[in-house]
Amino acid sequence: MTPANHGLGDVESCRAVRAPRLLFVDDDAYVLEGIRRLLACLRPSWEVASATHAGEATARLLSDAFDVVTVGLTTPGVDPLGWLERVTRRQPAAARVVFSSHVRASSHGFAWRWVQHALTQPATAGQLLQVLEAALPEALRDQADDAAAG
Repeated sequence: MTPANHGLGDVESCRAVRAPRLLFVDDDAYVLEGIRRLLACLRPSWEVASATHAGEATARLLSDAFDVVTVGLTTPGVDPLGWLERVTRRQPAAARVVFSSHVRASSHGFAWRWVQHALTQPATAGQLLQVLEAALPEALRDQADDAAAG
């Protein structure tokens, strides 16, 4: 008998299910640790990686695929525009989030075309989760489209 005959549903659709992978880039190691702890408690299945500088973040992008990439606007050594453009080219399915106390929709010189979501610091746990959960379906939908096209 097939799994469907036992009420288990379509096994093929379950094959692609995996934990969401998120990368956070910020110069403040305490902020990154706080985010990691918060998500470990509230969303323990999520895989969370972090980087405190551009070199580390770029190395992570080259070695791993992420569903959501979140970057602080003031991270040393990170030109947010150029870096988010590289993220877009390297991992087009990854949703891009800006997380900073300097976020303003009217920020001059910032190309919002590379950003899908923005979150102002400080943020509550609820605000952070709301933005991340809104970003995840976009990223996962894009990955499914890429797999179907490939």
